[in-house]
Amino acid sequence: MPERLYTLKEACLLLGLHPIQKWDKQGKIRVVRTPGGRRRIPQSEIRRLQGEKGIRSVIGYARVSSNTQKLERQLEYLRQSGVQEVITDIGSGLIEKRKGFLRLLERVLHNEVDKVVILYEDRLTRF
Repeated sequence: MPERLYTLKEACLLLGLHPIQKWDKQGKIRVVRTPGGRRRIPQSEIRRLQGEKGIRSVIGYARVSSNTQKLERQLEYLRQSGVQEVITDIGSGLIEKRKGFLRLLERVLHNEVDKVVILYEDRLTRF
C-alpha cells in the first residue's frame, strides 16, 4: 500500500507550521513532487516532525447546527488530515453547553491535546 501524501495545506495544519515552502527550500523537510510538479509531504515525514515537536494528540472537532445537516464533509476532511480522534456535536454554535465541545475543552484544559483541527472556525463556536 503506498504511503499517504499530504498537500502543503494539510501538512501545515497538522504540524502548525506556516509557510512550509521555506522548510522545503532549506532541506528541513522531505518533499515528493507529483508528475505535475506539485509538492506533497509523505506521512512518514509528518510523523517524524510531529515526534520532533513532541506532538502527542491531535483531535478533530466537527459540528452541525441540526439533525438535517450532514457531518460527512467535515469528517472526511478530518480523516484526511490525519487526526487521531474526532469529536462531533449537533447543536448551535451559540450554545456553549454542547457535550462534545465541553469534552474537548476539558481535555485541552488537562493538557491532553496538543492540537485541535477544525474545517471552519465557526464550527467550534460562533464567537
